[in-house]
Amino acid sequence: MVYLAREEGSPAEHDGCIEWVLDLNETEYSVGKVSLFASMVCHSAESHAQITLCSSRRRETNKEHDAGDTRTETQIDEASGGACVRVTPGSNGLFQMTDFVGAKTLRLSVRLWSDSSSALAWQKSQLFRQKDTDYVLWPLEWNVELIHDEKTE
Repeated sequence: MVYLAREEGSPAEHDGCIEWVLDLNETEYSVGKVSLFASMVCHSAESHAQITLCSSRRRETNKEHDAGDTRTETQIDEASGGACVRVTPGSNGLFQMTDFVGAKTLRLSVRLWSDSSSALAWQKSQLFRQKDTDYVLWPLEWNVELIHDEKTE
């Protein structure tokens, strides 16, 4: 079996996080319809996994900070809102939404954590688990329709 889990041997109290960002700010496109299918496995009542998909019409820029440290900052456009959807084990793993239409940024974030103090807690919450020979079904499918922005003059 193959899957994503927290780092092996990580302390039980440490969360595992992974994030994918679709940034359309410097393009002539915006988000249209979005569909997401994701599989998660939790092997105990103390283990948790959550996927959050959020949109914004915010512009993110990379800025140089002290000692050459580059961080992402968010400039908030007060007039624009965003939408968020949370997916947890047991919830509908496949959905399609139009709530994200017009967004310039989509952020797919995953958090794995445990209420247990077990030394093996790191592997009890798993994402995208499948057989290593399974090439037909994918445990993560994120489809985003792009819409060409209207030009205003």
